[in-house]
Amino acid sequence: MKYALFSDIHGNLAAFEEVIRRMQKHKPDKYICLGDIVGYGPQPIECLDRAREVSDVILMGNHDEYMQESRNIDDFNPRAAISIEITREIMKIKGNGHLEYLRNRLYTHEEKSFQAAHANVFEPHNYEYVFERYEADKNFLVMRKPLLFIGHSHQPSIWMNKDNWSSMVKLGRYHNRMGKLDDSARYIINIGSVGQPRDGDSRACYAIFDDSKNTVGIFRVDYNINATNSLIRTLEIKGKKFPERNASRLYKGR
Repeated sequence: MKYALFSDIHGNLAAFEEVIRRMQKHKPDKYICLGDIVGYGPQPIECLDRAREVSDVILMGNHDEYMQESRNIDDFNPRAAISIEITREIMKIKGNGHLEYLRNRLYTHEEKSFQAAHANVFEPHNYEYVFERYEADKNFLVMRKPLLFIGHSHQPSIWMNKDNWSSMVKLGRYHNRMGKLDDSARYIINIGSVGQPRDGDSRACYAIFDDSKNTVGIFRVDYNINATNSLIRTLEIKGKKFPERNASRLYKGR
């Protein structure tokens, strides 16, 4: 079975539409979204509608969860907090059942050959990142499948655990092409971000996994950043505007 996996759209419809177009060329059997459809970007409603149209599975991300006003955003950095406040207003003004849909998303998902979560499977509701070996090991200890797909950090990466030792794998052999995974190893694969990459590459990101061949690829896609940034900079809701950094960082992929 062939899977298309994507994450962290963050209201960037221009990026998402281009990713959808490119994913369809792989002719996947199933589409899985790892969450954070909303937040930071100007078109959360449109992105959620498109995600629901194309996806077989949509998981909960932290920005999706924090659309609920009962959730305290004091722990978010100021730019993220104001972005959440604006997105909440957009969802209330334009939404039609969208908040209820997000409220009912699951934190994790399992297929025959892999697990998926927005951030981790160790404590998926706490959204802990996987940057360091000890963070990867906490997930390897509880994984029920040999492969875990995550997002959240906006930085594509691959952790491999073999012979009880975890290490990062260079992305080169999996970059814009399908590469074979080691059948005797376990993996945590971060599939990057559709709508706000942070690895120094401004292109949108998604992954393809073929479990019949045990191959995976992390693909990058150019899109019209100017179109998204124009909307970010001109949108104003109840006197509030998105931080300028929400726009400028898209050019840098940071």
